[in-house]
Amino acid sequence: MMRHVSVTVWVAALVFSAGTVACGDDGESDSDGGDAGLERDGGRVSTRTLTDDGEVCLMNASSNNEGTEALDPGSIVAEVTFDACLSSTCDTVQATECEATVREDSIVVESSATIRQSGRKCSGDCGSVRVACDVGELEAGEYALEHGDESLMFSVPSNQVVCGAGTSPFAGAL
Repeated sequence: MMRHVSVTVWVAALVFSAGTVACGDDGESDSDGGDAGLERDGGRVSTRTLTDDGEVCLMNASSNNEGTEALDPGSIVAEVTFDACLSSTCDTVQATECEATVREDSIVVESSATIRQSGRKCSGDCGSVRVACDVGELEAGEYALEHGDESLMFSVPSNQVVCGAGTSPFAGAL
């Protein structure tokens, strides 16, 4: 039995945390780590797109999305937190996409975020971008979660939320 479920852009969020981290065009901290902000080259405007990048978590659709509840059979949501450090004064999220496709015992999550970068002097805060999409109904069983080049095997039910990264080895392996 092959089942296909696809949903695009369910929820997107830009989350900022105050601190002394200065963010640059490449998502890396400024070399001096100062909180006075980051000088960007000439104040040019650029756009970058992150694709299948960052951590993806599967959780129950009825959960509070804090990543602390068990994963039970039923309606499941995939949430991607992109691996990016955004300045609230220089970076704007232009678009996000998330699509989850269920094929028998595999769940493929594809995600992207387009970020517009502008300004010469940027604040030193570090925000993240999140997007979520509906996976659909999962029955009890063994599944593979795929995001980017990574794959993770997990079971439903599980005693924890299933999380892993899209561009590095899965951190939440069960």
